[in-house]
Amino acid sequence: MKMNLERFLIKKFIKFKGSGYLSFLSIFTVLGIFIGVSALVVVISVMTGFHEEVKRRILGISPHIVISQFFDKPFNNYEELI
Repeated sequence: MKMNLERFLIKKFIKFKGSGYLSFLSIFTVLGIFIGVSALVVVISVMTGFHEEVKRRILGISPHIVISQFFDKPFNNYEELI
């Protein structure tokens, strides 16, 4: 019977030799990986929201582009430019 790689690694590293119970070190390792991945997901979510909020506030103050004439002359027909 052929065993795939994932099952082989699970049997080798999670179980004691000859015992069906999880070892303390294996539980601690899986818990550490779970906490680390969860922390990364939370940080990425918060930073994405923070980035969007900063972008929204900056664009509320100043636009992407400003069109002006030389010597600060006002535009007479600015609707035609848009």
